[in-house]
This record gives sequence, C-alpha cells and structure tokens, in this order.
Amino acid sequence: MKVCIQYCHGTCNPVTSAARLACYLVAENTLCPDRIDLGCGPALEAGVPEDVAFIERDAVIAVECCQEACTTKLLERYGATIARQVFVQDVLQEAGLDWADNDHFDFHLDHPVVLALAEVITAAAREVLRGENFPCLAEDADTGPENNTSRPTT
Repeated sequence: MKVCIQYCHGTCNPVTSAARLACYLVAENTLCPDRIDLGCGPALEAGVPEDVAFIERDAVIAVECCQEACTTKLLERYGATIARQVFVQDVLQEAGLDWADNDHFDFHLDHPVVLALAEVITAAAREVLRGENFPCLAEDADTGPENNTSRPTT
C-alpha cells in the first residue's frame, strides 16, 4: 500500500507554500519515502496518467489550506477515497502558531509552521499505513506524534 498526499495549491494564501514544503519533507525525509506519492491538483485536473493512478491505487491524504476543502472536492470528483484530511489552520491553531505573523512566502524546511504540518501529515500517513509491515512504522520510529489533528473521513 502507498499513500498519496494531495495538498492545496490555493492562490493568495501563504500557507500553501508551507503546506507544499511540509509535504515534500514528509515524502523525502520522514516516512517510508518509497510508500509516499505526492499528488498534483493541476496535473490531476489535466488527466496526467501518473496523478490519476495515484488516487486510484493509493490511500489519499488531503491537505487543506482553508475550510473550502477544494482539494477534497477535486479528489472526490475524480473518484478518490479520502483516508484523512489535514486542515492546516487546525494544525496551526493547535500548535499555537499563526502564519500571519510571518512574511507571506518566507517559509523554509525548518520553519516552525512547516515542521508542525509535517508532523501531523506524517502521523496521518502512519495511521493510514498502520498494519503494513514497514520498519519505518515501528512504534519506536521517530516519525511524528501519536496524537494529531488529521480528520479520518468516512
């Protein structure tokens, strides 16, 4: 099993940059990189075969940068089953962070907003992959908090 992380590409919302970086961090550095696919909303909309395949075969995590949930709506329109939703504003509120305190696009891989998002996305992916036999999912693996603010979907 693999997980497809599909993140919001919202315009004029600076947290989309932080969400994108957090997804890259999760995919490349933290959790079974060979089990993570990064989806691209515009590519899915254009029917790029690779992105269509991701949502057809993978468990999907939608990372939403606002309450409009456009990523989830796009994924559902293309028949994806959403395993988890991560709402960026909920994560930031729980972590006591406010993106408005930062320059609009001054995010980097070790920025507190990016790291908080990466922890929650990693925990959501861990939950989705739980039961799979991957060494990186061992209980002592340092891949994120057991408690997270991702939302299981039904």
